Amino acid sequence: MTKLFSTMSIRTMLAGLIGLMGVAVAALSGQQIWTSYGQHDAAGKAASRAGLNRDLFDALVAARYERASLQTAVIQPPESNQASIKTYMERRKEVDAAMAEAQPEIDKAPQAFVQTAAGALRGAYGDYRKLREQVDAEAKLAPAGRTKDMSTKVFAVGEAYLQSLEKASAAVESEIRAASPPLSEF
Repeated sequence: MTKLFSTMSIRTMLAGLIGLMGVAVAALSGQQIWTSYGQHDAAGKAASRAGLNRDLFDALVAARYERASLQTAVIQPPESNQASIKTYMERRKEVDAAMAEAQPEIDKAPQAFVQTAAGALRGAYGDYRKLREQVDAEAKLAPAGRTKDMSTKVFAVGEAYLQSLEKASAAVESEIRAASPPLSEF
């Protein structure tokens, strides 16, 4: 091996050294490009799920207000109840809009735990929508003609819906963290 280097010219040694450095730089650059591609892909997944998480959060916030107004609507008489009815109608639109945006996105999620949470959310949302119809009918009646336990039912069904929203949001957040742990720090 020493004979090989002793018979080589300085020009050949320098050319070999520069070529070896070029191969090392190309390998390191390729590795960095591959890492950047993976980070970009993970950031894209996290960003798409962040929009879904925002929609679920918006539905959660609006549903909390709506549930409170629904409870008030089934307790108070119709003539003094117009503010609560107006409030829950406004919040209902917000909840429905957020759920309409979230539904197609959550259906695309590949993880089983997100799909499980989405199934529970669909069921709770269906129950909540049926409850809304009952509250609409009950709010027009005098307090004596209303179902006695309607306020309790509003609370229970509303709570189940809110819990399913929280679970779905937590599942989506978990997916975001799994896709890109460094991005989930933000």
